[in-house]
Amino acid sequence: MRYNPTTEDIFVVGHNGDLVVYDRHNIDAEGVTLEGHTGWITTADMTQDGRVLVTGSDDRTARVWMKDESGNWSSQVLDPTIGVTDAELADTPFFLRAVACRPDGKEVVTGSVNGILTVWNKNDETGEWTGSRIRDDRDRVGHRHIPSVNYRPDGKEFVSTHQSRDSLVWSKSDEGSDWENREITGSTGHRVGFSAYHPTGSELLTAGEQGDAFIWGR
Repeated sequence: MRYNPTTEDIFVVGHNGDLVVYDRHNIDAEGVTLEGHTGWITTADMTQDGRVLVTGSDDRTARVWMKDESGNWSSQVLDPTIGVTDAELADTPFFLRAVACRPDGKEVVTGSVNGILTVWNKNDETGEWTGSRIRDDRDRVGHRHIPSVNYRPDGKEFVSTHQSRDSLVWSKSDEGSDWENREITGSTGHRVGFSAYHPTGSELLTAGEQGDAFIWGR
């Protein structure tokens, strides 16, 4: 379930892959059902204005849902398995457990249990989304389950947390450059399962499965 405080919409996930949107001020009314996923929706994120929503599912896809000025929803499927080798797909089930939406709604990132990280960008002219896989220099695919991804509030970087007890902060020096990352470590748990930025973007919180948490300053 997700709640958007700006639009006051409530998003409820069904086990059949449907997503139902309710108006908080008319909660007894029938909600708007957004159909598309064929597996459980495991993760979701949205922009503050509530017009762009991204979901990840056990059907191996993500979807970007866009709300127009009339309040109608449309979606585009994102397939992170494109370009992934058969060996990588066979290593572990390719389920999506992490998605994040940049605050301006023009970029999203997806992370899978295989450790595959994909950044998706929207073409303003066509409205189509295209993805590119990004790697760190160790690229331990199949051993780097990504349980969370989050954008900094200004959208200039995002963090991915990993099963291997570390987190990577990704950024670009300019719009046309490659993604670069810096590693932050400290968790003693099996994996870092949670991350969140302070609303000002000045601090980052990461937490491990064994109950340890760290606050990182910029």
